[in-house]
Amino acid sequence: MHRRMAKFTITDAQIYLIAFVIGVILGVTFFQLKNDMIYPVMCLYQELRTDKLRRNDIVSASLLKYVAGERFKQFGILFLTQITVLRRVIAYIYCGVCGFSCAVLEAFYVQEYALKGLVFFFATLTPHYIFYVLAWFKMCSAKNSQGNLNKETMLDIVRILLMALMLLFIGIICESVFNVWILKKFL
Repeated sequence: MHRRMAKFTITDAQIYLIAFVIGVILGVTFFQLKNDMIYPVMCLYQELRTDKLRRNDIVSASLLKYVAGERFKQFGILFLTQITVLRRVIAYIYCGVCGFSCAVLEAFYVQEYALKGLVFFFATLTPHYIFYVLAWFKMCSAKNSQGNLNKETMLDIVRILLMALMLLFIGIICESVFNVWILKKFL
């Protein structure tokens, strides 16, 4: 009798998640090792941001313009990297960097506000990051055409790009309007 071995395969999404978790571990470790250097700067930033939110000094139109410029620049670079040979490697590195930055922010909030810091952390990143992650994942999960550019492939690329742009636009609106409203509720 032959025994069939189960084939163990890892999908790209799982590798993205692994890279993100590695980034989180490195971010928390970095924050703990360099706490004396990072913590005072982040406290100053948090104080300025909290003060602006309390005084209603954040103008949604100017914030929208700033956020749109930054996010379109980031996603433009990400889109350009997705048409290169190293697209997967760059995507894994990008996931690691995102995990690192999220971990540093989360570690700061927990150190500053204890368990209430988790609420601030999620209020800072929700709901706009959900749309950004979906847009980014849509771009990264696109099939590689292997040089075969026919009408169906071009339509698929246009659909993916339009879906990613729509999700990006929703994320920008959430970050510049809805997120400010959420953070004001917690202050």
